[in-house]
Amino acid sequence: MFRWENHYFKDLCSPTINIHVSNPTVDPPEPIETPTLAMTEGEMRAEMNRISCSFTSEEFRNMSHNWLRMEQAGMVPEQKDEEDGVYVEWSNKYCTAGVLFGVNASNCPHFAAWPYTGSDAYLGQACQGVGRSAAHMQVRAAAREFVANQGAWDAAYRSAYIKMVSTFATFAPSVMSQPYNISGDECTSRYHLEAACAQEGAGPATQDTKALYDGQYNVSNPLADSCTSCSQGRVTGANCCTCVSLLREYHYDAGSQQVMYASFIARYPDLWPSAFLPEQPLPAANITSIPERPLDSAPLDDDVAPNVTVNGVLRDPPVTPYHSIPRTVDLGCPDGTTWILSYNGSSPGPTIRVPVGRQTLVRFNNRMTAATIADTPFSPFTPCDTTPGREGRPIAVHLHGEASLAPYDGWAEDTTCGGESKDYYYSNHRQALSWYHDHQLELTSENAYFGLAGMYVTTDIAADGGCGEPWNLDGLPDTDMMFKDAVLDSSCQLYYDHSVSVVQGPHRNNLYGDINLVNGVPWPVMTLEPRWQRFRWLVASVARPYKLRIIDAVNGSDVSGSACRVIGGEGGLRRTPEPFPAAGVFMGVAERYQVVCDFTPYAGRTLLLWNTFDRRRMKDVPFFCHSHLVAKIHIAAAVSAPAAGPVAVFNPVRPFRPALDAVLSNETDIPRALEMAQNRQCTRTFRFGRRRGHWVINGETWHSARVAARDVGHNTWEVWCLETGGGWFHPIHIHLVDFYILTRNREESQVHEYERWTPKDVVQLDPGAEVSLLVRFGPHRGEYMFHCHNLIHEDYEMMRSFRVVRTESGRTNSTALPMQFEPTLVQNLNILYDLYDDPVNPDYGPQRTTSLTPLRISSNNPAVQDSLSYSISRGIYRIFYPGGAPGESPLLRNVTLNPWLVSLPDENCCALRQQQQQLPPPLP
Repeated sequence: MFRWENHYFKDLCSPTINIHVSNPTVDPPEPIETPTLAMTEGEMRAEMNRISCSFTSEEFRNMSHNWLRMEQAGMVPEQKDEEDGVYVEWSNKYCTAGVLFGVNASNCPHFAAWPYTGSDAYLGQACQGVGRSAAHMQVRAAAREFVANQGAWDAAYRSAYIKMVSTFATFAPSVMSQPYNISGDECTSRYHLEAACAQEGAGPATQDTKALYDGQYNVSNPLADSCTSCSQGRVTGANCCTCVSLLREYHYDAGSQQVMYASFIARYPDLWPSAFLPEQPLPAANITSIPERPLDSAPLDDDVAPNVTVNGVLRDPPVTPYHSIPRTVDLGCPDGTTWILSYNGSSPGPTIRVPVGRQTLVRFNNRMTAATIADTPFSPFTPCDTTPGREGRPIAVHLHGEASLAPYDGWAEDTTCGGESKDYYYSNHRQALSWYHDHQLELTSENAYFGLAGMYVTTDIAADGGCGEPWNLDGLPDTDMMFKDAVLDSSCQLYYDHSVSVVQGPHRNNLYGDINLVNGVPWPVMTLEPRWQRFRWLVASVARPYKLRIIDAVNGSDVSGSACRVIGGEGGLRRTPEPFPAAGVFMGVAERYQVVCDFTPYAGRTLLLWNTFDRRRMKDVPFFCHSHLVAKIHIAAAVSAPAAGPVAVFNPVRPFRPALDAVLSNETDIPRALEMAQNRQCTRTFRFGRRRGHWVINGETWHSARVAARDVGHNTWEVWCLETGGGWFHPIHIHLVDFYILTRNREESQVHEYERWTPKDVVQLDPGAEVSLLVRFGPHRGEYMFHCHNLIHEDYEMMRSFRVVRTESGRTNSTALPMQFEPTLVQNLNILYDLYDDPVNPDYGPQRTTSLTPLRISSNNPAVQDSLSYSISRGIYRIFYPGGAPGESPLLRNVTLNPWLVSLPDENCCALRQQQQQLPPPLP
């Protein structure tokens, strides 16, 4: 687990963690914790695991487990930790300073041999005066700032130390010949870490304490009776039950028969050996039922258009072309240009448009070397600055919306450092509104906020090389729009501070800006013709959701409710268009919708793209003076003369069949999943909450328990139920898959019509709410992530993974596609996925850019040809495009057997694809 240091002593100073003593007058309030009342079983397992590692006797483990169960059932109030005003942050970002003082960079902060190491001694020497470099002086000055006030130092670091030890457990083997107090492997040694709970303070041991450690702790012992009663909730006396709050402070030494103050002996563990304790398991508490959490059952108000009063004039801001990485841009700030990060010199990055059926290679070259960013606001970061031979600021690129093989999905720890490049291969197997953005562990929010994001559209429009899209969409003007908010400091630089240093940063949990940007331009003005128009909308903010509608700029009357239709989402087009809700389309972070609007009646008028405040779904989201303004739309007086033929008109003459419907049966799968959701028969339940200062999923974070679902069967479907653990909202993204939203708050009626039967990969989890999803886990095997897409929550590890395994090992193998019961076909796919199921397989990882032949060199170059043909010649996406690699199963070409099969965009295959896209009979 994480590296721990004993910071109680002034001669030890580790930069791998950060300690902050709160200042209520300056610091933002901390979010409310998820209560134990009505916790899910997943959350309870996390709580019990933590408790199990706090105690070494079965008696105390069982007692604490029973108490938790009673809190869960509402039989007793929750025993909350006393607020001490000390925040502890442990992060890879502090490893740079640690390396300067001897911390092993490859282990920082994952250091197994705790508690006392040579690194600690070296750091202590540095803090006391050994070392003369500027870095030594900087760390020493920080340490002495605390030493100047010994009382503040003692209080802050003692509290932080106890908090760290109490929060995490380590399963590393002991590095000593004997297990000692706070030895680093309490869980495995089963030796006592806690104080004798038979007394409340340090001093001579009481008889009860001696009896406890002498092995006389049995059912006839009065102390045992007291603890048994405590475990059943019948007694709340200090002799037993308050030991939970005394565990880390006191330790009994059998030799001196003294109860010692543990903080002073932790530094010298070899002096204080622990003692055995015979186990006397206690019976489990009798819990009859767990109360249900109240859910929001109020009816939807999508048909109600809020009143808007328009006042003022929206100016036209300046626009500056983009050139380099990183660079400055003109955002209209009167005091100068603004630093950004960019792809190919622009922010957002270039929009990539790819026809369905064409595989792509996108090479991402990280030019953010130490030298390149030396004179910019952007700093190096781990692991690039702490790993020998690597440098600069890291990136990890995720194509959000693509079913990529695991090594090309943008795993958060699949890092590309400065001066390195990585080739990503994408299948583009179905229509999609996707986007590519940074996904580097602990750095996603910063990199994306400063500009590392761009749109990626997989289209079937004939002019783009596709087979043609339904409903006459090919003829409509097509506008991509990426929305985000930003805030500038007094120097016109993008402001973002989520530190816990001397003053706690305002962006520790959320970032809400007062400037709305569309495609990188603040409050833009656009001119459109009075005809049918198509929009592709993406919310790419760090935390802010939007509720978008179009209104008349003069009188504020609703336009979009009558003029617009919602035609698709993340995973492509819907089965049928849906009327645009008068109240607006709600979009959480990373959600995407496709919309068409008929502006024919609005020739010569000015409209506003408006962000509506939703009190129900935007809890605690601040609306600043101009947060409601997104863009101004001038409708021209007339349509320009078309090149040929009449002006295209949106015409949904027949239903469309989304790609997700091809791998789900309307007759069996969808009705069965709906029934499961209505009866609360979830395959898995995940609650997104907050415990002990951390954003968690089922009580765990990325580092405390990465894999949350280890037995997801290949090409099976599951019903996932997602819940919030308190009064926050979370936009949840599941990698690899598309899904349908079945219910919200256990009711189908709570699902908005524009999101019902829309193929999605992000769902907004409202405050105190839950949703159920039908998720088809295909087409690939491997380990993938799911997380909150509030990027700050994600950086603070509200992210876990699931593992798609062979079908027969899955939890719901009865839902597998028929193709999974063809042994030769499955064996052929397994051979492939055994090679590509590891998201950080070094064979497909980043390389030094200088070792690669640039792709812009002639495609006749052997190295370039090998790169360009790689995905086809190896058949890595053979489930979509069979026939490119030797040894592939011919059964993959059977469209009846393989529903993932994609027809290529030529005359014959286009006819086949259009036939496949006809919607099967409607749902019952």
